[in-house]
Amino acid sequence: MTIQDLIGDYSVSGSNQDETNQITYKGIVVYKCITKDILEGFWSEKHGNPLYLGTEYCLRMKSNEQLN
Repeated sequence: MTIQDLIGDYSVSGSNQDETNQITYKGIVVYKCITKDILEGFWSEKHGNPLYLGTEYCLRMKSNEQLN
Protein backbone atom coordinates (compact mmCIF):
# COMPACT_ATOMS: atom_id res chain seq x y z
CA MET A 1 0.00 0.00 0.00
CA THR A 2 1.26 3.48 -0.82
CA ILE A 3 0.61 6.34 1.58
CA GLN A 4 0.24 9.75 -0.03
CA ASP A 5 0.67 13.02 1.84
CA LEU A 6 -1.67 15.97 1.31
CA ILE A 7 -0.24 19.29 2.47
CA GLY A 8 -1.89 22.69 2.23
CA ASP A 9 -2.55 26.05 3.77
CA TYR A 10 -5.87 27.00 5.29
CA SER A 11 -7.69 30.17 6.24
CA VAL A 12 -10.85 30.02 8.35
CA SER A 13 -12.92 33.04 9.41
CA GLY A 14 -15.49 32.67 12.13
CA SER A 15 -16.76 33.42 15.58
CA ASN A 16 -14.95 30.72 17.52
CA GLN A 17 -13.46 33.22 19.99
CA ASP A 18 -14.67 36.57 18.66
CA GLU A 19 -18.28 37.77 18.66
CA THR A 20 -17.66 40.16 15.73
CA ASN A 21 -16.57 37.36 13.34
CA GLN A 22 -13.43 39.37 12.53
CA ILE A 23 -10.84 36.70 13.40
CA THR A 24 -9.23 34.72 10.58
CA TYR A 25 -7.21 31.67 11.55
CA LYS A 26 -4.39 30.68 9.20
CA GLY A 27 -2.04 27.74 9.26
CA ILE A 28 -0.94 24.52 7.64
CA VAL A 29 -2.59 21.12 7.49
CA VAL A 30 -1.02 17.76 6.62
CA TYR A 31 -3.06 14.62 5.87
CA LYS A 32 -2.05 11.05 5.11
CA CYS A 33 -4.32 8.85 2.99
CA ILE A 34 -4.40 5.62 4.98
CA THR A 35 -6.96 4.06 2.63
CA LYS A 36 -9.38 5.51 0.08
CA ASP A 37 -11.86 5.91 2.95
CA ILE A 38 -9.58 7.02 5.81
CA LEU A 39 -7.47 10.16 6.29
CA GLU A 40 -5.51 11.16 9.35
CA GLY A 41 -3.59 14.33 9.89
CA PHE A 42 -2.62 17.32 11.95
CA TRP A 43 -2.88 21.09 11.71
CA SER A 44 -1.02 24.04 13.18
CA GLU A 45 -2.07 27.69 13.39
CA LYS A 46 0.32 30.26 11.92
CA HIS A 47 0.36 32.45 15.05
CA GLY A 48 -0.62 29.74 17.51
CA ASN A 49 1.50 28.15 20.22
CA PRO A 50 4.01 25.90 18.40
CA LEU A 51 3.86 23.42 21.28
CA TYR A 52 0.27 22.50 20.36
CA LEU A 53 -0.94 20.71 17.24
CA GLY A 54 -4.48 19.74 16.33
CA THR A 55 -5.16 16.23 15.10
CA GLU A 56 -7.89 14.87 12.85
CA TYR A 57 -9.15 11.45 11.84
CA CYS A 58 -11.51 11.40 8.86
CA LEU A 59 -13.80 8.66 7.56
CA ARG A 60 -15.70 8.62 4.27
CA MET A 61 -19.44 8.57 4.83
CA LYS A 62 -21.37 6.11 2.68
CA SER A 63 -24.71 7.86 2.77
CA ASN A 64 -26.55 10.29 0.53
CA GLU A 65 -28.15 11.95 3.55
CA GLN A 66 -27.39 15.69 3.69
CA LEU A 67 -25.90 16.88 6.97
CA ASN A 68 -26.22 20.37 8.45
